[in-house]
Amino acid sequence: MWFRLLVYQLTALGAALLWCWFKTLRVETVGEEHDSLRSEQPAVYATWHRGMLYSVYHWRRKRGYMMASASKDGEWAAGLIERFGNGTVRGSSSRGGRSALNELVTKLSAGDGTSGGFLPDAPRGPPRVSKPGIVVLAKRTGLPIVPVAFAAKRCWRLRNWDGTILPKPFSRFVVVYGEPFHVEQDLDGAAFDARREAFDRALNAVTDQADAHFGQG
Repeated sequence: MWFRLLVYQLTALGAALLWCWFKTLRVETVGEEHDSLRSEQPAVYATWHRGMLYSVYHWRRKRGYMMASASKDGEWAAGLIERFGNGTVRGSSSRGGRSALNELVTKLSAGDGTSGGFLPDAPRGPPRVSKPGIVVLAKRTGLPIVPVAFAAKRCWRLRNWDGTILPKPFSRFVVVYGEPFHVEQDLDGAAFDARREAFDRALNAVTDQADAHFGQG
């Protein structure tokens, strides 16, 4: 009980700090026409774990669902996501993943226009290599995946497995949307694996484009 109370209080403070921090960024958007898909149908938005912190802010108040780890540490991520106006589904490839994926499929298939968010290389990598869950989700829901990448002109990088990006205040920042990626609903076996590899190439291309925007990468 005390831990949940602590999470509730600190995520409120954390959300306020992130709001003030990220509001200072000078954000450019590339490929915004691919995000307009949301006005026509739901989608699954995917970005690598390195952009996790900004992604929670970027998709604020969209009334969608994001997956957060079922671990105790995942309480912090879930708290921030909910503070920014989205719902969470708890699970990962290492814990509770199948039931969480089933729940997310149900929510995105409800027919109410709800979209979802996914960090396909979470929870612990390797970086920029997806787990099967993102392609399974697209296959079962019939929804397209929209690859998204973030990069900053000036940032700090955490010394963790994915080099999480922390943009410096007042930095230039870019959001790059890629073309919607479709997954056939009858894929299986080797064809499924090939499609997952194709998705990785698509998201990595968008990520490289974001880095190249500021001469990085």
